[in-house]
Amino acid sequence: MAALTPAVPDKAAILPLVEMALAWDLNGSDLPSVDVALDMAEEFSRYGRMAVDELRTQCLSIPADSDACLGAQATLAEAAWRLRLKPLARSAALRSATRRAQNLACLVQALNRATEQACEERACRAPEPAALHHERPPMKTSNAVLVASAVGAVGLWLAERRHRQRLALDTAHMHQQLLADIAADPGHRAIWATNGLSDEENVSLMHCNRLISFLSVKFRVGLLDRAALRVQARALMERAPYRAYWARSGSFREEEAMDRTDHTFNAILAEEYTAAADDPEPVSA
Repeated sequence: MAALTPAVPDKAAILPLVEMALAWDLNGSDLPSVDVALDMAEEFSRYGRMAVDELRTQCLSIPADSDACLGAQATLAEAAWRLRLKPLARSAALRSATRRAQNLACLVQALNRATEQACEERACRAPEPAALHHERPPMKTSNAVLVASAVGAVGLWLAERRHRQRLALDTAHMHQQLLADIAADPGHRAIWATNGLSDEENVSLMHCNRLISFLSVKFRVGLLDRAALRVQARALMERAPYRAYWARSGSFREEEAMDRTDHTFNAILAEEYTAAADDPEPVSA
């Protein structure tokens, strides 16, 4: 009797398809047919649902406040809405179909990477077998001092890193609240209004600023890697209000960039803005 549901592709089978999809130049002419792109999108979706279950299982075995778990939760949040998108019709535009497949390929990459990091975190925290522990010869005093110093230095570095992350998150919270207050208060909006735009357009820019600033802090504290950020940036730039915001404010964000993290974030959003602005086809996902 034939299976009632399509088989889920394994990792070895899906990775070549991911590499193929990510190699497509959406602005070029060498693209697959709509049917091929949508078939690959379906494969990525089926694999993605399986990968989500695996990642959730791995997260149960590691501390909830670990970097691996926090990164996994961000990836799972991205997967939650992207895997619920309604499949495109076979009559969809070629650019829409290939973009959908590429977005899902990026998601598959992010899920695999997050699962590997969770497995590494679990392995690092696994207790050593008692027998091996008893067979180990006593550590010399000089070696013990060196190890203690190294552990202390690593602890200080981790504490400083978490402190910087906490400052970034606290500052982002205040910024988000400020933008919400401006958007809700007509008098406050008038102070920050951009010349030549209606009040409704100014409110739209503020909302766009809120979400892009939120992605920026997630990228800074490590809740988004470059691949995951590119997936979200691509989804934003498919929407006209975010392209309008970036056309007006992208250069200013680059001028106020403080370090390589800011420059990398801006570069990824600028690349996706350019790709979306050059796309003559309307994109529905």
